[in-house]
Amino acid sequence: TLQISEREAAKIVNGIFARYPEVRYYIEACHQFIRREGYVRNIDGRIRGFPNVWSNKQSLINACFREGFNHEVQGPASDLTLKAAVRVWNFLEQNGFKSRPILLVHDNLATDSPPEERDQVYQSQKTIMEDAPPWMLVPAKTDIRACKTWGDPKGIDYYGTTN
Repeated sequence: TLQISEREAAKIVNGIFARYPEVRYYIEACHQFIRREGYVRNIDGRIRGFPNVWSNKQSLINACFREGFNHEVQGPASDLTLKAAVRVWNFLEQNGFKSRPILLVHDNLATDSPPEERDQVYQSQKTIMEDAPPWMLVPAKTDIRACKTWGDPKGIDYYGTTN
């Protein structure tokens, strides 16, 4: 959290809307669609329904708007990572690697790899995860970080070679 007051947060948001009015229009259009249709579809085609948008409780309606906008904006990143994790798993299985993806959190995929496989697995995982769908207008970039233990969350930047 930012550790700021609601007043300060509102000032930041209003500043963004003032500088980029399209953001406000986009959010409002998303809310109008949810209010009218009761669902939202992200760019990857995944649909999420919001039947509570027709509730009498304003708190439930506001939650639908927040969650719907979040689904539309952040959902594709989650979908991309999930699909990439499946492709990484299949690649490792099909090529006889001992390495396995073991944890997926937001846009992070942790893979357990024996040292002798690390170079090839990390480079392949990077390539697979950067293979973006055609609707992405910017390249997908992946950082690889190697850690010896879970207790070493910072690790070292990894570029496909061991030192």
